[in-house]
Amino acid sequence: RRVITDKTQAITVILKPGYAPIEQYAEMPDMSQGAWTDVYALAAVMHVAVCGRAPPPSVARLLADSYVPLAGNELLRQRYSLALLAAIDAGLGVRPEARPQSMAALRDALGLDGAQTGAPTRAPSPAAHRSPPPAPPASAPASSNGSGKGKLIAGVASIAVVAAAAAGGWWFMQGKDASPAATDATVTAPPPADKVAEAPAPAPPAPPPPPPIPRTALESLATIGSGATPGFDVVATPRKAEVIIKKDRLAFDVKSNRDGYVYVYLLSSGGEMFMLFPNLLDKYNKISAGSPISLPRASWPMDAGGPAGVDHFAVVVSERERDFSAAGIQNDGVFPQFPLQVLSALEATRGTGPSPLVGKPVCPSAAPCNDVYGVGKFEITEK
Repeated sequence: RRVITDKTQAITVILKPGYAPIEQYAEMPDMSQGAWTDVYALAAVMHVAVCGRAPPPSVARLLADSYVPLAGNELLRQRYSLALLAAIDAGLGVRPEARPQSMAALRDALGLDGAQTGAPTRAPSPAAHRSPPPAPPASAPASSNGSGKGKLIAGVASIAVVAAAAAGGWWFMQGKDASPAATDATVTAPPPADKVAEAPAPAPPAPPPPPPIPRTALESLATIGSGATPGFDVVATPRKAEVIIKKDRLAFDVKSNRDGYVYVYLLSSGGEMFMLFPNLLDKYNKISAGSPISLPRASWPMDAGGPAGVDHFAVVVSERERDFSAAGIQNDGVFPQFPLQVLSALEATRGTGPSPLVGKPVCPSAAPCNDVYGVGKFEITEK
C-alpha cells in the first residue's frame, strides 16, 4: 500500500515481507505489476492459513529459493486437497510469469469453477419415460369421443406397422450387403484429419539464459553515477584520507555547481550500506550552488570506530528530493540502511537500468519529471 505522511515527505511503499512479490520492490521492465501481484499476496495469505507461517520473502527467494512446496508435504495432503496445495505453490511463484495470471486462473487452479455446491439432482426413473397405458375403450354412449380416439389409435398403429416394416427391411439389407458396404466405406472414407497433414514436431525450447553475475555492494555503489547528468558537478573531499580508529573523526566537505538536495551513501569497512545523510537527527539536506557544506554536522559526529579497512562514500546532489522506498531502505536506526540481500536481488534484475541505490525523483505531480543529479565519490581508510 502507498501512504503519504505529509506534504513534504516522499511517497513511501510499505511492503510486508513474505506477502509482497518481487515486482513491488522495484519497477523493472520485465517484472511489471498486475493481477499476478494480487495472486501472490492472496496465495501468501492462504499459505499462512494452511501451515501457520508466511512464505520466505520474495527478494531472498530470487537469489536462493528456500520455499518448500506445500504439495510435497504428506501431513498437509492428509488435511487438504492436492489441488489446493498445488494452487498455493503456483500462486507463490517468484517471477510474475510463473504464477496464475489472473484471479480467474487461480480459481481454475483451485478447482472452484464448475464445482457443484448444491445437492445432486436425481436421475428420473425409467418409469418416468414410459408412455401411460392406453385408456380402456370408451363406452358406447360416448360415441363422438370414442370415434376420435379410435381414429387416433388406428393412425398410431399404422405408423408403428410401417416403421417396423422399414426397420425390418433395413436390417435385412444390412445383413445381406454388410461386406460390400464395409468395403465401400473402407475405400471411400477419407482419412482422419490428423493423418492428412501431421503438424511438425515442436522445436525444443531454447535453453534459459545464464543467471546474471551478482553485483557486489561496492559495484552497486560504483555504478551510482552511471545516470548522472552531464555538467552537474559534485565535489566531495575528506578532511583526512586516513584516520586512526578510536582517535579521529570522519569529516568531509561537499560542493555543487547547482542547487539541490544532498544524499550521502556509506559502504562501511564492516560491509554495511547506509544512507548517512539525511538521517533521523538531521533532515535538512539542501545545498546552494557554489556554497560548500561540511558533514557530519555537530548533532551527529562520527568517530572512526573500525573495523580497519576502507569506507567508501558516494554523494548525490539531486535537483529534486528523492524516494528510496523501492530500494528496500530500512529506517530502523539513526542512519537508514540498505539490506545487502535486497540490494543484490534488485541488482540481479535491473539489467542496464539505473542503480537501485539512486532512488527516484519526487515529482510535484503525477506526471513524470526529469531526473537531474550529479555524483561525487571519495574514500577514507580506517587504521
